[in-house]
Amino acid sequence: MLVAHGNDVEDERVLTTIAGLPAHPLLVHLSVVAVPLGAVLLLLWALVPRWRARLRAVTVGVTAVAFLASVVAKSTGEALLPAMGLSEHSPGEVGPHAQYADLLVVAVGLCLGAGVCLYAAERWLTPQRFARRDTLVLVLRVLAVLVALFALVMTALTGHAGAQLVWGNFPH
Repeated sequence: MLVAHGNDVEDERVLTTIAGLPAHPLLVHLSVVAVPLGAVLLLLWALVPRWRARLRAVTVGVTAVAFLASVVAKSTGEALLPAMGLSEHSPGEVGPHAQYADLLVVAVGLCLGAGVCLYAAERWLTPQRFARRDTLVLVLRVLAVLVALFALVMTALTGHAGAQLVWGNFPH
């Protein structure tokens, strides 16, 4: 059973529970899988010439799913704050995890943007249409590598900070 809970004065609807369990730890797993997969596909697309044509559409699709998953994970995490006696303005010990999550959404958005631009440049630009096509594609590939690495680092930092919150006091 899906339950939504309004968390703002504007009554913005945010999914907070699934079958009585907090939605965030359940939904975050899609982001944990999709973001690194999209980033690795973007790296392969940018760095392995023989795979480029096959990876274009799949990479853009996976990074789109990763972006949506990271936005949903972030919003469901924010929806958990009141239940913990916290808020976005006063996140307490959740603060580092929330800040990393903000940067993760940016990183995945940049991956999606780089992928869409690279797709368009490789697919529709020709040297006859745009004299500097090869230079543009090279710059986009370098950008794709950088944002993919950024997304991988932010996934690790965000996940680690979240795991510390949940498991940090686990008996050794």
